[in-house]
Amino acid sequence: MVVGLGSLAVVLVLRRFARVVPAPLVAVLAAIVAVHVFGLHKHGVEIVGPIGGGLPAFGPFFANADHVQAAIQDAAKDGIQAVVLDCETMPSIDVTAARMLTQLAADLQRHGVRLVLAGEIGQVRDMLAAVGGPDGSPEYHRTVPEAVASARDRPGTAGQPGQARDRPT
Repeated sequence: MVVGLGSLAVVLVLRRFARVVPAPLVAVLAAIVAVHVFGLHKHGVEIVGPIGGGLPAFGPFFANADHVQAAIQDAAKDGIQAVVLDCETMPSIDVTAARMLTQLAADLQRHGVRLVLAGEIGQVRDMLAAVGGPDGSPEYHRTVPEAVASARDRPGTAGQPGQARDRPT
Protein backbone atom coordinates (compact mmCIF):
# COMPACT_ATOMS: atom_id res chain seq x y z
CA MET A 1 0.00 0.00 0.00
CA VAL A 2 2.90 2.33 0.76
CA VAL A 3 4.36 1.73 -2.71
CA GLY A 4 1.00 2.57 -4.29
CA LEU A 5 0.55 5.76 -2.28
CA GLY A 6 4.14 6.76 -3.01
CA SER A 7 3.58 6.24 -6.73
CA LEU A 8 0.41 8.33 -6.62
CA ALA A 9 2.28 11.10 -4.82
CA VAL A 10 5.05 11.05 -7.44
CA VAL A 11 2.50 11.31 -10.26
CA LEU A 12 0.63 14.21 -8.62
CA VAL A 13 3.80 16.16 -7.78
CA LEU A 14 5.30 15.72 -11.25
CA ARG A 15 2.05 16.65 -12.99
CA ARG A 16 1.85 19.79 -10.89
CA PHE A 17 5.46 20.98 -11.12
CA ALA A 18 7.08 19.24 -14.10
CA ARG A 19 4.49 18.77 -16.83
CA VAL A 20 6.98 17.65 -19.48
CA VAL A 21 8.17 14.69 -17.39
CA PRO A 22 6.18 11.48 -18.03
CA ALA A 23 4.91 11.17 -14.45
CA PRO A 24 3.32 7.69 -14.74
CA LEU A 25 6.52 6.27 -16.21
CA VAL A 26 8.65 7.85 -13.46
CA ALA A 27 6.26 6.50 -10.80
CA VAL A 28 6.42 2.96 -12.20
CA LEU A 29 10.21 3.07 -12.42
CA ALA A 30 10.51 4.43 -8.88
CA ALA A 31 8.15 1.73 -7.59
CA ILE A 32 10.12 -1.02 -9.32
CA VAL A 33 13.34 0.28 -7.76
CA ALA A 34 11.69 0.54 -4.32
CA VAL A 35 10.41 -3.04 -4.51
CA HIS A 36 13.88 -4.37 -5.23
CA VAL A 37 15.79 -2.06 -2.85
CA PHE A 38 13.54 -2.97 0.09
CA GLY A 39 13.26 -6.64 -0.91
CA LEU A 40 9.48 -6.49 -1.27
CA HIS A 41 9.59 -8.97 -4.17
CA LYS A 42 10.38 -11.65 -1.54
CA HIS A 43 6.97 -10.94 -0.04
CA GLY A 44 5.10 -11.24 -3.34
CA VAL A 45 4.99 -7.52 -4.20
CA GLU A 46 5.38 -6.92 -7.93
CA ILE A 47 4.91 -3.69 -9.84
CA VAL A 48 5.13 -5.04 -13.37
CA GLY A 49 4.43 -8.72 -13.94
CA PRO A 50 5.34 -10.68 -17.03
CA ILE A 51 4.49 -8.89 -20.25
CA GLY A 52 2.54 -11.46 -22.25
CA GLY A 53 2.88 -10.05 -25.74
CA GLY A 54 6.32 -8.60 -25.19
CA LEU A 55 7.25 -5.00 -25.66
CA PRO A 56 5.71 -2.98 -28.48
CA ALA A 57 7.40 -3.42 -31.82
CA PHE A 58 9.39 -0.57 -33.25
CA GLY A 59 8.96 0.44 -36.85
CA PRO A 60 11.55 -0.48 -39.43
CA PHE A 61 14.49 1.91 -39.67
CA PHE A 62 18.02 1.82 -41.08
CA ALA A 63 19.40 -0.41 -38.30
CA ASN A 64 16.82 -3.20 -38.63
CA ALA A 65 15.78 -2.86 -42.28
CA ASP A 66 17.74 -5.95 -43.34
CA HIS A 67 16.16 -8.03 -40.58
CA VAL A 68 12.65 -6.86 -41.49
CA GLN A 69 13.31 -7.54 -45.17
CA ALA A 70 14.57 -11.06 -44.41
CA ALA A 71 11.53 -11.80 -42.24
CA ILE A 72 9.13 -10.67 -44.97
CA GLN A 73 11.00 -12.66 -47.61
CA ASP A 74 10.86 -15.75 -45.38
CA ALA A 75 7.11 -15.27 -44.99
CA ALA A 76 6.71 -15.06 -48.78
CA LYS A 77 8.06 -18.56 -49.47
CA ASP A 78 6.37 -21.85 -50.31
CA GLY A 79 3.51 -20.75 -52.54
CA ILE A 80 2.43 -17.73 -50.48
CA GLN A 81 0.68 -15.22 -52.73
CA ALA A 82 0.40 -12.28 -50.33
CA VAL A 83 2.09 -11.01 -47.18
CA VAL A 84 0.09 -8.68 -44.94
CA LEU A 85 2.23 -6.49 -42.70
CA ASP A 86 0.36 -5.05 -39.70
CA CYS A 87 1.73 -1.51 -39.35
CA GLU A 88 -0.72 -0.30 -36.69
CA THR A 89 2.01 0.07 -34.06
CA MET A 90 4.55 1.48 -36.50
CA PRO A 91 4.68 5.18 -35.60
CA SER A 92 7.24 6.17 -38.20
CA ILE A 93 9.66 4.90 -40.78
CA ASP A 94 12.91 6.34 -42.08
CA VAL A 95 14.04 6.72 -45.69
CA THR A 96 16.18 3.55 -45.65
CA ALA A 97 13.33 1.35 -44.45
CA ALA A 98 10.84 3.05 -46.80
CA ARG A 99 13.10 2.36 -49.76
CA MET A 100 13.55 -1.23 -48.60
CA LEU A 101 9.77 -1.83 -48.35
CA THR A 102 9.14 -0.16 -51.71
CA GLN A 103 11.82 -2.22 -53.44
CA LEU A 104 10.75 -5.39 -51.66
CA ALA A 105 7.12 -4.89 -52.72
CA ALA A 106 8.27 -4.53 -56.35
CA ASP A 107 10.55 -7.58 -56.11
CA LEU A 108 7.85 -9.72 -54.53
CA GLN A 109 5.31 -8.58 -57.12
CA ARG A 110 7.61 -9.81 -59.91
CA HIS A 111 7.43 -13.23 -58.24
CA GLY A 112 3.63 -13.13 -57.94
CA VAL A 113 3.53 -12.16 -54.25
CA ARG A 114 1.76 -9.05 -52.96
CA LEU A 115 3.09 -7.05 -50.00
CA VAL A 116 0.08 -5.42 -48.36
CA LEU A 117 0.39 -2.95 -45.47
CA ALA A 118 -2.42 -2.51 -42.97
CA GLY A 119 -3.22 0.09 -40.32
CA GLU A 120 -3.68 3.81 -39.90
CA ILE A 121 -0.23 4.55 -41.27
CA GLY A 122 -0.34 8.20 -42.28
CA GLN A 123 3.34 9.14 -41.79
CA VAL A 124 4.53 5.73 -42.95
CA ARG A 125 2.36 5.89 -46.07
CA ASP A 126 3.56 9.42 -46.80
CA MET A 127 7.22 8.37 -46.51
CA LEU A 128 6.63 5.36 -48.77
CA ALA A 129 4.98 7.60 -51.36
CA ALA A 130 7.87 10.08 -51.13
CA VAL A 131 10.53 7.46 -51.88
CA GLY A 132 8.41 5.34 -54.22
CA GLY A 133 10.20 4.27 -57.35
CA PRO A 134 8.78 3.60 -60.80
CA ASP A 135 6.79 0.66 -59.37
CA GLY A 136 5.18 2.89 -56.74
CA SER A 137 4.77 2.09 -53.05
CA PRO A 138 3.24 -1.00 -51.42
CA GLU A 139 -0.51 -1.47 -51.33
CA TYR A 140 -2.19 -0.50 -48.06
CA HIS A 141 -5.54 -0.80 -46.28
CA ARG A 142 -6.86 0.83 -43.13
CA THR A 143 -7.32 -2.43 -41.19
CA VAL A 144 -5.78 -5.89 -41.14
CA PRO A 145 -9.13 -7.57 -41.98
CA GLU A 146 -9.49 -5.33 -45.06
CA ALA A 147 -5.93 -6.17 -46.15
CA VAL A 148 -6.48 -9.90 -45.63
CA ALA A 149 -9.79 -9.78 -47.54
CA SER A 150 -8.07 -7.99 -50.40
CA ALA A 151 -5.28 -10.57 -50.44
CA ARG A 152 -7.84 -13.40 -50.51
CA ASP A 153 -9.95 -11.77 -53.24
CA ARG A 154 -7.02 -11.13 -55.57
CA PRO A 155 -4.08 -13.36 -54.61
CA GLY A 156 -0.83 -12.62 -56.40
CA THR A 157 -2.25 -9.61 -58.23
CA ALA A 158 -2.05 -5.94 -57.49
CA GLY A 159 -3.77 -2.92 -58.80
CA GLN A 160 -2.25 0.52 -58.57
CA PRO A 161 0.55 0.44 -55.96
CA GLY A 162 0.20 2.63 -52.89
CA GLN A 163 -3.58 2.83 -53.05
CA ALA A 164 -6.19 1.21 -50.88
CA ARG A 165 -8.21 -1.07 -53.11
CA ASP A 166 -11.59 -1.09 -51.43
CA ARG A 167 -12.14 2.56 -50.62
CA PRO A 168 -11.98 5.76 -52.64
CA THR A 169 -8.78 7.79 -52.36
